Amino acid sequence: MKGTAEDPEVIQGDAFNQEPGETMADLLRGGAAITKVENETLAQIALTRPRDAKRSLERAIGELELDPEFAEKQYYRIPYKDRATNQTTWIEGLSIKAAMALARCFGNLTVASRIVDENDHAVIVEGVCIDLETGFRVSKPAAISKYYRAKKTGKMVKWSDDRFPQILGAGASKAVRNAILNAIPEPMQRRYWNRARELAAEHETGGKGSKIDYAKTVAAVLKAFEPYKVERSHLEAHLGHALDKATRQEFADLKAVLNALEAGETDVYQAFGIGGPQEEPGANDGPAAKPEAAVSDLFGGQAS
Repeated sequence: MKGTAEDPEVIQGDAFNQEPGETMADLLRGGAAITKVENETLAQIALTRPRDAKRSLERAIGELELDPEFAEKQYYRIPYKDRATNQTTWIEGLSIKAAMALARCFGNLTVASRIVDENDHAVIVEGVCIDLETGFRVSKPAAISKYYRAKKTGKMVKWSDDRFPQILGAGASKAVRNAILNAIPEPMQRRYWNRARELAAEHETGGKGSKIDYAKTVAAVLKAFEPYKVERSHLEAHLGHALDKATRQEFADLKAVLNALEAGETDVYQAFGIGGPQEEPGANDGPAAKPEAAVSDLFGGQAS
């Protein structure tokens, strides 16, 4: 009958080479046992090889300096609109790639994401980061809506079966980022973020100490935004002046907005007011939730 829930398909026989009597519960218990052994082993290694925070930071910044294009991808800039006041503030923060790079270089951390609940409207995921040296554990849950607001009709529409796994994966990645950035010391994040911005500004404008080649830089910026139908007039309205008067840091900020567009953190309507509202996840229906920290300076991953 239409609208009636159906029993899930049961896999018969020895599918996936299961041993007779090996149920899903058994498999889950086995997976949990393996994870426990892995974490205990990692904890023992952490005790014998404690991290050096200074060397960890040097290693992380060294990765940035190896490739300026890698540095450009390490942070984002997105608009936060307060629907009560209709005012927009720009939020800056470290990207998912940056969080993973910092976790890798900081060392002795274990990170994971998992689904903890599901209902008719959303899937609840949890990002977890555990410091194996101190035992400090951070858990950041996030509700990933199964619905979005359709651009043309304004109605809530369910994500398709082939699209929702991508939405879920992106949400899980953000939850992991949020957990990591609440475990790694903020001074380390600030140093990393500032150096990424410096390298991005230098790379976007032709190199440190050199005079900005505006013709070349502006052409590169326009080409990068072209797939999103963002034109020169939009960028100049955003800056408040002509592109050929932009500073190195302003070019780097535009790169950060581009990063957010590419990652799906924002859209051209939110960033530049182009066109109508894009398809928004259903969780965004109603008043926008305010960030937990100062919106101009978020290093704890609260922007998502």
